[in-house]
Amino acid sequence: RYPVHPRAAEVQTAIGRLLLERGELEPALAEWRTVAERFLGSEEGAAAQLLLASLCEERLGDLPRATREYQAGQAGSEVVLYD
Repeated sequence: RYPVHPRAAEVQTAIGRLLLERGELEPALAEWRTVAERFLGSEEGAAAQLLLASLCEERLGDLPRATREYQAGQAGSEVVLYD
């Protein structure tokens, strides 16, 4: 509803955590997917992408999906390995 609010990513991430606590894994993943896509390249977007990947790996046991999520996180980051 308020996607440009300065705290939008933080609030949407919190909604995902609440959904996860209630056992609603797929809706939680959808919230974090939105954060990762909407805030691509930001710290919040990267954190959401990492949450997606780790949950796919640990909770779902879906390694191919987790690998895709980890790769998407790397593609959206600006990490410099060598300078």
